[in-house]
Amino acid sequence: DAFWEDTVSWLHTEMLTMSIAKDHPDILAEAVVILSKWRDTFPKSVWVRVVKSGRIAKELNEIAPVIFHTRMQLDKIGVPTNPDERANIVDLCSGFGYMGMFLAEMLDPAKVQNIVLVDKQWPMFNQRKALPHQINWDHIYGVGDWKPRWPIRLFTRKNNIKEASQLRQMERHLFQKWPGPFIILAVHLCGTLSIKA
Repeated sequence: DAFWEDTVSWLHTEMLTMSIAKDHPDILAEAVVILSKWRDTFPKSVWVRVVKSGRIAKELNEIAPVIFHTRMQLDKIGVPTNPDERANIVDLCSGFGYMGMFLAEMLDPAKVQNIVLVDKQWPMFNQRKALPHQINWDHIYGVGDWKPRWPIRLFTRKNNIKEASQLRQMERHLFQKWPGPFIILAVHLCGTLSIKA
């Protein structure tokens, strides 16, 4: 399939016209390598969902400054002597999880222990598969015999941060779970969600 082979080149060409090419060319170059890796290792059904309609290019363009600043923050924190005290990254309103996926590939596992994708549209953790109105999580956990190998542990959490009871659940089951520092990212928050966060 020509499209299958050329998708990464097409995405790269699209992003060369965006601000990421001027402001963060190193992140763009790294992302192209990662996209090639995903194309070569993801099942076709998963890869097609990841690159569907080219939205990944727009997302990467938006999150490039966040990736840059997250790396700077982690450089300040450094590598802890106790691996259990590595940083944990929480992506609020993560949507499909593009930012977490790129961070899992780009950040240093010696500095980051977990990346948690929080969104009300994820399936419940004990569900076998996503319902039609939920985000399909095959790209995070795998499908059939295929399991993605994320360099940093990546997992989802279904939470609606507009609800106080669910914020308390997050505090108990997420923020009190690990001793390391937390970096909270919230690119997709708007309106009352940004106030709640």
